[in-house]
Amino acid sequence: EFEDTETASFHLDMWDSDMVESVRHKLGELTDLHGLKRIFKDARKDKGQDDFLGNVVLRLKDLHCWDDQWYQFCMCWKPSRPSPEHPASMGALLLVHLHPATTSSRTQPSYTVHRHLLQQLVSYEILQHQAGSIAWDGELSRHASTVLYLHATQKDLSDFHQVMASVWLVLPPAPSSTRRLGSCPCNPITSIEYQWAQERLRPEQKAELAESFQSLLTYGVSLIRRYRIIFPLSVPRSKERLQSLLRVLVQMCKMKAFHELCTLSPDLPQMVSMALKSGTTEWFHMKKQHLKPMVKSMEENGKALSRLLLEVIGDLQQCQKIWNKFFISTLKLNIFSIAYLELERLVAEHVQEQLHEDDSSMSKPTAESLFQLYMNLQELYHMKDFLPQRDGPLALSNFHQWFKEAVPQWLQKAYTIALERAQRAVQMDQLTPFGEHNKHSTSTVDLSTCYAQIVKTWQQLNWPDPEEAFMIMVKLMEDMCKIALMYCRLIKERAEALSLSEQNEGEAANRVGITHLPQLCIVVNNIKQLRLLILRLPSQ
Repeated sequence: EFEDTETASFHLDMWDSDMVESVRHKLGELTDLHGLKRIFKDARKDKGQDDFLGNVVLRLKDLHCWDDQWYQFCMCWKPSRPSPEHPASMGALLLVHLHPATTSSRTQPSYTVHRHLLQQLVSYEILQHQAGSIAWDGELSRHASTVLYLHATQKDLSDFHQVMASVWLVLPPAPSSTRRLGSCPCNPITSIEYQWAQERLRPEQKAELAESFQSLLTYGVSLIRRYRIIFPLSVPRSKERLQSLLRVLVQMCKMKAFHELCTLSPDLPQMVSMALKSGTTEWFHMKKQHLKPMVKSMEENGKALSRLLLEVIGDLQQCQKIWNKFFISTLKLNIFSIAYLELERLVAEHVQEQLHEDDSSMSKPTAESLFQLYMNLQELYHMKDFLPQRDGPLALSNFHQWFKEAVPQWLQKAYTIALERAQRAVQMDQLTPFGEHNKHSTSTVDLSTCYAQIVKTWQQLNWPDPEEAFMIMVKLMEDMCKIALMYCRLIKERAEALSLSEQNEGEAANRVGITHLPQLCIVVNNIKQLRLLILRLPSQ
């Protein structure tokens, strides 16, 4: 009973109860000289004498059911056990829970319990950051670090065993859990290598460390396999995180402890190379499925293939400009070569399959979509110049042969567009000088643009086969000559039409002759300018 619930409080004293343990169990936990001193100290203590840790005062009104609360805990540190992280005057915040001692904590080695405790804290940190949609940076909170420090101090765990347990920081707490990798434990890896020769581990601890190494290696390689998803460039510090992961794996595989415990592990560059190939294949099929057209037609398939090619080219550009330097500096692997050879083969197979399925009449919209696809394939094929070396021909070596049926449609479209532009240019021409220093009219400028577009089509085709390329060039020259003859005829008719229009407006006959003469001069100058354009064509 409490007379005043507002002022009533509990006063609890905290004691470190020493459990009675067998000598065999004590000797099993002996890891260093410090642990041996602790055994002698316990032997000198009187029976039933416990260590007083401190006290806590809880106000009754602050107690709530089903809710964890923080209370001020007055620490009473012994002068003989100073701690730089926890000075004697420091007040620590501890979460008060009453848990019975579990069987595992009594029977399992202290290192195993410490590792399980670390995994639980890591799981909690991951859940907290997932709830807030914030990627965990891999650093434990201040309270979690305090709990780990106190447990390690109580169990006399050496620095080496604490470091060995912290290797699990980068591992997922459960097989089904997924998270973004934060910071990698490069310092624990380095510490294990430094202290490996100074420590002797029991067989079960060696087995656990070997399992940790193997799990870290498998998990790290799986992240590299999905680096496009795990480390997207749109997320800040993705490049640094991937580089950190590569360095940790390389450092671990160079360790003496790793070579002694994991003798059957394959070569790291070989593992990463195989992972990159399989990851590239998975990424390509995912993109192919995502860009699959809703309507099955040759035109839509051509557009979908063009969009897929743009994704592939963009990915290869990232590999060549960004990711390549990280993999070359750490693993001596050229990720661009690995990705290019794999994607080039997959693209060739997929495009051929789609073109064979849509083997039907070639319409104008279909030809236009295939021209863009041809351009994208050409850009992808020319990226082979960045390969350091290659054996044998590529799958896209003869990709131009897949589009032979569409070439006449492409040439006809280029001719039709140029012809229509030339006709409109003559219709809009007023046969007046174009500028102060020019003696020709505006139609010649438009005609020059039409010819430039045809020349650009020839350059874009860049047909590899010499004989077929010559036939294409002859066809384009014939089309340009047709346009030139048509222009000469239309510009003459335009001059006559303008002259007749002036006569109909009631001008005198003598003035008609005066006005018609400058127009004829403009026509002659236009034809001369056309001749100069044709003479420059062979050099283009």
